[in-house]
Amino acid sequence: MITDQLIFKSSGQYDKEIIQRLHITCAGVNSISNLDRCVSLTDLSLSSNNISAISGLDNLASLQRLDLSFNRITRIENLRMLGGLEYLDLRGNQISDLGDLSSLVQLKTLVLRSVDGEDSNPICNRPDYPNCVLQLLPDLEMLDGGHTLILSAFTAMTQQMDEAQKERQAEQEAQSSYVAPEAWFSTQELQSVFDPVQLADIDRYMKSKSTLQPLTKSIDELQAMLSQDGGGLIRKATLAMSAASKSGK
Repeated sequence: MITDQLIFKSSGQYDKEIIQRLHITCAGVNSISNLDRCVSLTDLSLSSNNISAISGLDNLASLQRLDLSFNRITRIENLRMLGGLEYLDLRGNQISDLGDLSSLVQLKTLVLRSVDGEDSNPICNRPDYPNCVLQLLPDLEMLDGGHTLILSAFTAMTQQMDEAQKERQAEQEAQSSYVAPEAWFSTQELQSVFDPVQLADIDRYMKSKSTLQPLTKSIDELQAMLSQDGGGLIRKATLAMSAASKSGK
């Protein structure tokens, strides 16, 4: 419990209405109470106590800095009356619900874990944690010691890398499941159309290409081959088909 004696001793003031800065830390406080008359408070720290819920702050409309780090808080709540709050430190708690965080429209700095990732709340373990916070607080400038612009850029880059990794995995799966089609012509049929030099060139060409080349690239390369000796290939194919037709009669 926060007694008058504890308030006077911690602030050095004996009139609660004029106290602007109040730090009560490591005092075994288990609830936020007895602050209704502290209407001039701009800086309040109740760090390193046993507080399990955020409450008792409705009359502190002038509050700009609030430090409730290293307590037992599980939810961000009862802060709607703190419209001027600019700094909020909640690291070292058990927060898994951001609650009414979006009501803090003036908030510039939010701390839910230390810069090195230590003292984090369970909510920080979510993969989309930075995005969740920034959606609720689009004007936030600092999150956990990092500038939100940098965090946004890093998040976007991470998402792009994840998408690229998924595409690579999909391509590898497609390659592993690919079944080559049966040949249209037998070796003997090809030999009747092409001479040995051309067959060797075609064999080297096919071995040099990946099974799953982009379609447009393959088409361009095939068109280039046909433009070089397309007429000769067609003439030879026509002669072979004609010879086969005559032999079958």
